[in-house]
Order: sequence, then structure tokens, then C-alpha cells
Amino acid sequence: PASGVQASAGQPPSKKARTVEVISTHERPFGDAGPEVAEGAAPSLLQRSEVPGVPGRTEEGVDPGKTYAKALQQFSETDCGNAVVTFEDFVRLNPSHPKAAQAVYYVGECYFNRGEYAIALSEFTRLAEQYHGAKQVPMALYKAGMCLKSLKDVRGARQIFTKVKEDFSGEEAGLLAEKELAKLK
Repeated sequence: PASGVQASAGQPPSKKARTVEVISTHERPFGDAGPEVAEGAAPSLLQRSEVPGVPGRTEEGVDPGKTYAKALQQFSETDCGNAVVTFEDFVRLNPSHPKAAQAVYYVGECYFNRGEYAIALSEFTRLAEQYHGAKQVPMALYKAGMCLKSLKDVRGARQIFTKVKEDFSGEEAGLLAEKELAKLK
């Protein structure tokens, strides 16, 4: 079945937008208000833009440092829609880059700040699983707990906060988790 995709410019694509083919242009970076498209077609198109000059798209051979800096600038300007695309392209093309874990963290932050807690949870979990030794893991786990809390999964949030408090007691994430645990009691 076909389904349309709508996302506001400057906003991260919804989970649905990540599972359907999205035709992008400068005016419609996420294909908003575009034609109906077939489900499951997105991976090939989102891998690389076929439209030259589309903001946030990265081609192979581009300096990873410049791509990361561009994504970080978009994030700092609260242009999370383009930041998500640029960070995801950066990670796809540079999965072992020293800043890859941070890029995944920022993707999670974009979704968290937008209130899309289930998607944010999957990104924070992805970071912890794929980059388990990265310095962003404690805060990503804490944020995963915050996602669960926001999704009204108090039991799950309590489990995560307890783990973060125990495993990272001397770090900011551990202290924040301890405060959240006190609020949940």
C-alpha cells in the first residue's frame, strides 16, 4: 500500500518517513506534501540524494570533518530536520569515525527535543549498543531512561536509571539518574 509522507521543514522526519521513499527538493527537504510513495522504498533513496544541492545530503568523498561541522551547526541553529539527515549520512559514510557516537547522540537529541520519545529511545539505545565504549554512552542511557519516563514506562525508566546510577555514579549521568530515581519513588 502507498502512503504519503509529511514532515515540517526543519523538523526531523517521523518514523514513518524513515520507512517510505521520500522525494526531496530544496523546498521540500523531507518530501513533505509530496506524492504517495510505496512503503519500504526509503533505504535506497535516503542512502544518497539524487537531487544535487539538497541541504543536509552528503556524498561519498566529502571531508567527514566538514560534514560533521555542518550537522553540528544545523543542530545548534535548531534546524533538527536537516541536522538529522546530515548526522545520519555522516554516520552511514563514517561509522568508525571518532565523532560517530556523538552524531548518533545528536540524532537522539533531535527526536527527544521534538517529543518523539520512541524514536529518540531507539537512537540512544543504538548508540549504547554500537558504540558501547564511547564517552556518550552514560548520557545516552540516562536519556533512554528519560524517554521511557516520558512514554509512561516507569518500571523501565527505573531500571535504566538504577543501572546508570550504579555504573556511572561519579559522572553527570549517574547523578542525574539518581535524581530521577528519587522523583519516581
